[in-house]
Amino acid sequence: MRAWALISWWYGVGWVGEFRLQLRRLSRVEEYFSFGTLLRTLFQPFRQIDAGSRRGGLSVQFRAWLDRTISRFIGASARLVLLVVGVAWWCISALMSACWLLVWPLLPLAPVLGAAAAALRVGVA
Repeated sequence: MRAWALISWWYGVGWVGEFRLQLRRLSRVEEYFSFGTLLRTLFQPFRQIDAGSRRGGLSVQFRAWLDRTISRFIGASARLVLLVVGVAWWCISALMSACWLLVWPLLPLAPVLGAAAAALRVGVA
């Protein structure tokens, strides 16, 4: 009776719980990299303290525009790097989660396969 309870949990509630755990793990990766915020602020200036509109001559206004443009380029570059790294990490995490969910139903067979390999004297070279 206990073996049946374990098997029914493993292939039912346990598997669903693992699926939810993997979804939460992927959600944490997305939250860590904040993909939405990075995309929303892609062309925002990067840590710009004071390069707003300036009053003055043409050279002062051109310098402020150039400062803002350079800051936006640096901000976009840094955020793009973070997006690429974040998407790569999310894809690796999703692949690992999928592999784990595919291996999950096979884990109860591991002791049986191990005992069979030992009985047949199959070794790892």
